[in-house]
Parts: sequence; structure tokens; C-alpha cells
Amino acid sequence: MKQRRLWNGGPVPLLVGASVGAALWAGLVPWDLSEVDSAGRPLSGGDDNGGSIGLVALAMTGLGVALAANRQTKRAAPWVVAGGLTAWAVLFAWRASAAETIGANMYLAPLVAVVVPVAIGVPFLLHKVSSARWRRRDLRE
Repeated sequence: MKQRRLWNGGPVPLLVGASVGAALWAGLVPWDLSEVDSAGRPLSGGDDNGGSIGLVALAMTGLGVALAANRQTKRAAPWVVAGGLTAWAVLFAWRASAAETIGANMYLAPLVAVVVPVAIGVPFLLHKVSSARWRRRDLRE
């Protein structure tokens, strides 16, 4: 009977991923995503946070690819990415919903069209691609 390692899946890699995702968000994205100040005056550079928000998802995906490339951590890779992208989605929804905007706050559109599908699809695809890659490699050996 194979011994199941704590790192292979489940809560540990999910929590590690969520911690890394939250740390990346804190380091790359401004906490206040508002476009206007409390008096309603537009802030300079208030609407160009999309790149830094996307960079968090890209960094989590890159971490997952790096983990999937290593035989020791390949099983944990989708779990780490799932935890990180879940933290990314939650922080996006929370901070974007609290932002002061000009007109209607349309954060639900990118949340439903981009953030949630990425948070669900990337870990799934990473698992499928990683499994197929290691299966082919094991067959050749």
C-alpha cells in the first residue's frame, strides 16, 4: 500500500496556494481599486489595475507549471494553483465590489467572464496536461 503524502493533494497545497496568491495580490495590486476619491474626483491612474490583477493569475499559473515539471511536486501543482487562484478570485470580488467608481461598478462582468473561468479552468488544464506529460514519459522509460 502506497503511503499518501501530505503534499500530494488536499488541504495543505490548497492553503499554500491560497497564501501565495494572497501574498502576490498584496505585493502587486493596490488595496484600494477605486477610480474616484471620496469627493468624486477621478484619481490619477485609478483604472489601470487590470495588468497587475492579471499578473497575479499569471504568476500562480507559472508557479503551477514549475511544480508540474518536477516529479516530486507534480500532484500538488493543480492544488496549489487552485488555492492561489481561488484567493485571487475572492480578493478580486471583495476589493472590486468595494471600489468607488464613476457610474456603475461593473466588477461582476469580468468576475463572471474571466476570473471564475480562469480559477476553475487553469488547475483542471494543468492537471490534465501534467498527467499526460508524465504518463508519456513513464511509457518511454
